[in-house]
Amino acid sequence: EMLSMEPDSPPSAAESVKIIREQVGRIGDIIKRLLEFSRKKETKFVLLDINVLVDKVAELLKYQAKLLGHIEIDKKISEEKLMVEGDPNQLQEVFLNLMINAVQAMEEKGGILTIRTFSEIIKPESRAVMIQISDTGVGMNEETKKRIFDPFFTTKKTGTGLGLSVCFGIIENHGGSIEVDSRLGIGTTFTV
Repeated sequence: EMLSMEPDSPPSAAESVKIIREQVGRIGDIIKRLLEFSRKKETKFVLLDINVLVDKVAELLKYQAKLLGHIEIDKKISEEKLMVEGDPNQLQEVFLNLMINAVQAMEEKGGILTIRTFSEIIKPESRAVMIQISDTGVGMNEETKKRIFDPFFTTKKTGTGLGLSVCFGIIENHGGSIEVDSRLGIGTTFTV
């Protein structure tokens, strides 16, 4: 700021100041996300219908998917009520992050984002609620799949590599699991 106020500063100084300000803002965003990542959020568990939450997140995403063009959203929401104990804000963060990643994987060629909810018997006396978010995007190689939940690992030009790490932590804190299946050139499916 002082450099931009000096009357004798060269013309290139204004452009340098602009770049410095932009990069300081970017660094501030990274630090903010790092602090949010390291800070344990208070989890407020309530009984909720996961179908309603996932459908709400899909509706939020529709506008962004339209902006990117050529991306169709195919919702396969269970007709059965899928009740779980969870923090709606944290779960919304997980599903929105996974859906945005799926849309970004299809930015160039378009495709189909499939959002599916269902329940599955895991033991004779218990069922698991499942949420699948699939895309027909670029997919991942084996090395990327191994590191996808590592903090600060990213394949994107922009981003901090914290999104999937945060998702993993939230789902683990809810007593659940998150898995990824991906094939290069075919697409990716995240199952929560």
